[in-house]
Amino acid sequence: MKQITYNVIVIVLMLLPVIGKSQGSPQFSHNRFNLLKFNPGFAGQKENICTGLIHRDQWRGFEGGIRTTVVNAHAPFQLFGKSHGVGVSIMQDNFAFNSDFVANLAYSYKIQTDNGTFGLGINAGVTYVTMDVENGWQAETSASSDPYIPAASGKSVPGFDAGIGLFYSNDNLYAGISGLHLYNSYKIQSQDQVVKPLQLNKAINLVAGYTVPLNNPDFKMQHGFMINYDLSPFSDITENKSQISQLIQINLSETLIYKETIWGGLSYRYGDAIIGRVGAKLFKDVKIGVAYDFGTSVINDYNNFHGSFELLVHYCFDLKVDKKTKGYKSIRFL
Repeated sequence: MKQITYNVIVIVLMLLPVIGKSQGSPQFSHNRFNLLKFNPGFAGQKENICTGLIHRDQWRGFEGGIRTTVVNAHAPFQLFGKSHGVGVSIMQDNFAFNSDFVANLAYSYKIQTDNGTFGLGINAGVTYVTMDVENGWQAETSASSDPYIPAASGKSVPGFDAGIGLFYSNDNLYAGISGLHLYNSYKIQSQDQVVKPLQLNKAINLVAGYTVPLNNPDFKMQHGFMINYDLSPFSDITENKSQISQLIQINLSETLIYKETIWGGLSYRYGDAIIGRVGAKLFKDVKIGVAYDFGTSVINDYNNFHGSFELLVHYCFDLKVDKKTKGYKSIRFL
């Protein structure tokens, strides 16, 4: 009973920053702890239940800078003699006068092989957008001709979001490919009082990592990369279909791991930042980590720019409870 209570407390603490409070494809520095956000095939890929929280304060020092919080949870299960996985990912992304809420449920069908496990996944959920136009933003020039600038603050009608993914992993290797926001739309009130349909970025995500043991058995080195290819950031789904903006995020990482309890590493996000990361396993499989992005783009030239900071909390557990042998006086229980 104490173990179950402890598990519940940890999960509730992770959810607090998201409850009650997002950019098309947000940036993260702890990508290997955030795989469910980018690939539904990862759901249930571990042998136990795993939860994680990442909070990112991007472009610190800028008024209206990006603040993103994501909570993930996933678990494996058996049904009809087959292996499956299920997960949930909740993200709150705040940027200037814009606030996006995205919640997805993920399902993954597992295929076991001699060399590793494949996960074929799909996710589906809702997108909700809030804009604080009166207090959060004013156009420098007349914006009356732009029908997509809302006339007043308000919330969008919840929209549908869906994606697919394939993920593979074994003891030393993981790799995945996914399509995000493949079918999604939401509606928002515009200046001409007409509800306009919009859509989030369709994106293709590639991720891989490989762990190499070193001469000292206490140390391991993990090489990793993530590529996120945005296809159509916030384009009108009914007009201008030929105007597609293409953005690519390329992340390369090297991580030194000591006894599976302490790690540190460097990452490079192409054209954007060099990232330092450190973390440790505390107790009961609770892991914490911090990352700091040192900007390398032109935005770093501004005096008020203080980089980006990211906090990670990650916890894995199982629901097995030690059962004590009970004695019974009645022979019907023998």
